[in-house]
Amino acid sequence: MIFPTDLPVEEREAWGREATTTFLNGRRGFHHSDSGHTFDHPFYFGVIRGMMFLIMADDYLGFRFFLSPSGAGQSVIPGKSSPAWDFAWEAGQLKVDEPRTLRVRVAYKRPEATEEVPNGYAADHAWMEYQKFKKETSHA
Repeated sequence: MIFPTDLPVEEREAWGREATTTFLNGRRGFHHSDSGHTFDHPFYFGVIRGMMFLIMADDYLGFRFFLSPSGAGQSVIPGKSSPAWDFAWEAGQLKVDEPRTLRVRVAYKRPEATEEVPNGYAADHAWMEYQKFKKETSHA
């Protein structure tokens, strides 16, 4: 599990802090352990064969990324494995009839040169897409 950088350790889910917590008949899934890594923004992007894949969310402190250590199987690139990224949302203590909303956008697109990203670099394009998403969801 990859927690938000600004989420204090004492506020993380207990099963993410305590290695003694077990599940599934004494076994822990990869998503029930702290990777030791954190993220600064709730978005992820990767590039393969010129196409960019993004996951973006609007709840920073409630968002959790997971990365499977064994991957998602064979890659489209011969001899490589495919990373398996996933996410969860920690909605906190819910009350009856109290709505909670998570806005997520997933995009799969070619990073192209634009006025905002003249060089077309995927990292710059991904950041621009995330900034657009943040602006759109902050008004919702």
